[in-house]
Amino acid sequence: MDEATLAKYQAFVVTGTPTGAMALANLGGEETAVYHHLLTRSLRLEQERISQPDVAAAIGRLCG
Repeated sequence: MDEATLAKYQAFVVTGTPTGAMALANLGGEETAVYHHLLTRSLRLEQERISQPDVAAAIGRLCG
């Protein structure tokens, strides 16, 4: 997830359960920064609350 996505859906960010996961090898630089932002604050984005049209549009942008 990038910073723009997190900002756009800030209303869906909630307190999460602390986790011991620290490194996710397949994330890019911006994704890693967002992950650490959420991790260090014990937050999570409830992605299931994002509307299906928004999800479809994002997939369309990624897949061309």
